[in-house]
Amino acid sequence: MVLPLISVCVALFLVEIGLRFFSENLTPSINSVKTYSYHANVGIITARPNSTVIHRNPWVHNTVSYNDLGFRGNNWELDSIKDKLRIALLGDSYIEGREVKEGELISSVLGELLGDNTVVMNFGLSGSSQAEQLLIYKNLIRKFKPHIVIHFVTVSNDFEDNLGELSPNQNKIFLDIKNDDLVTIPLPKHVQIICSEGISWLTEKITNLKVFRLVYSFIETGKQLNKRQENNPDTEPAVTVKKTNLNKINDVQPPDIIKEKRADMTLSRFMTPKYESAKTVMKKALLYLRSECEKDGVTFILSHATACWTFMEDGDEIQRTRRNMVSERFSWLEKFAHKHGFHFYDLQESLVKHQHQKNLDSSDIHIPWDGHWTPLAHRIVAEKLHVYLNNSILPQIQVQKEREPVEVAH
Repeated sequence: MVLPLISVCVALFLVEIGLRFFSENLTPSINSVKTYSYHANVGIITARPNSTVIHRNPWVHNTVSYNDLGFRGNNWELDSIKDKLRIALLGDSYIEGREVKEGELISSVLGELLGDNTVVMNFGLSGSSQAEQLLIYKNLIRKFKPHIVIHFVTVSNDFEDNLGELSPNQNKIFLDIKNDDLVTIPLPKHVQIICSEGISWLTEKITNLKVFRLVYSFIETGKQLNKRQENNPDTEPAVTVKKTNLNKINDVQPPDIIKEKRADMTLSRFMTPKYESAKTVMKKALLYLRSECEKDGVTFILSHATACWTFMEDGDEIQRTRRNMVSERFSWLEKFAHKHGFHFYDLQESLVKHQHQKNLDSSDIHIPWDGHWTPLAHRIVAEKLHVYLNNSILPQIQVQKEREPVEVAH
């Protein structure tokens, strides 16, 4: 039993040496698998700090780099930002923007529009909800002493992701209410271990092997070819964001995804008793986050990520039903924000108006495959926020140079 194992290891070692020595172009030059790291001092999981990965789906093939905190963007050096206006963006995969290049991100474009005296820090984390985002503010953003925090709620899934009884993913952080107080339920121990520094390091080393990348690349390519042959044999592999008619999205989606989307009607429970606790948690979380910001002298702005269903033309009954459900949540968030006096920017309304004025297609704003923002949408959102900040927020803010950030524990 030992001899065959040794033989396989030796063979893989020789293949690895051969790939490294003879062929630089045969395999991807960077890792294609995203590795994750658990930050014990923060309580969250991010992409492995200082890693680079390829993010791809049928519409996108993009290289994504992460800084020393595991977020998008350059490293934020304390000495270089202490005299600047500091803005932190807080949200999920819409803000992280793995589908777009570094310079196309909402944070990059907004920083460019605001000028050299401003730094816009991107704390978008895919898969996160207010449960993770509260920890990100308290244990990371706060240490940079920002002047403005813009928090984007993803109404289509944040309500579920905050609450264990509704979330489809049980291996994450949740929120709950105990004795009328908001409490955080931490990551399960086994998840902390799997994403610990040692195992994360080992995973990164293994997935950086040329042999691993070559095999992984063949497997992924085979999967994509099979999907296209089953659903749309004439579709060519895409390397950039590709426009399509969202009303015909089912023509190019794998059958299992079609079934999943048609069966996913969890949003319809939003007005049922089961969702009352989710709405209560959301209220508590947003009020708590704003109060933490106000204690630090930070201006807190509430906004939201847009939903692709709102931008689609009239389609079948499933599509219309989904759009109505999501609209109900947007309405709820807007009423909540006005009732409690939040600085609130209605991004959904703003983008819908822009779409109609510019005669844009739905796929100009949302990538058809997964609904995230296109590069154009990142720019439009940044431009809209730039106008809003200049008109409503920045005139009220006096940048105090003595409010220097403190050093962040990595």
